[in-house]
Amino acid sequence: MTVPTHLQHQPIVAVDDYHLNDAVYPAQTTDARALSIGRAQFDPHDFTAKVFRETATGRWSRQSEEVPLHRVLDLAILLATVVKRQTTGQASLSPRLKEYVINPSDYPDLVNFIQNNWGEFGPRLQELKALL
Repeated sequence: MTVPTHLQHQPIVAVDDYHLNDAVYPAQTTDARALSIGRAQFDPHDFTAKVFRETATGRWSRQSEEVPLHRVLDLAILLATVVKRQTTGQASLSPRLKEYVINPSDYPDLVNFIQNNWGEFGPRLQELKALL
């Protein structure tokens, strides 16, 4: 599916047919259809990343997320701290974010999810590392 260009978010860089690459979600079940970085919906002087989601009827979902670019990076950093914590055991790894485990009883489930899906997460983290 092609990134729509008629919406308020104005794509500049896009990934069409993202559902074919949506990690642990099979292409036929995921609602994420495209990704973009572009001009923000509510401020054309700002830039955001957007996940274009589709409803079961084939229309663009109002649940499509638009996230400021710095928050996308902070979420990636947060995920990296979870992965890294498994090898270091440190409580907090990001001096700026100061992340912490808010729900210790569910934390092992998160770790298991990442480990069980490492075939999807590992290559993406390696790709990010190589690009940086």
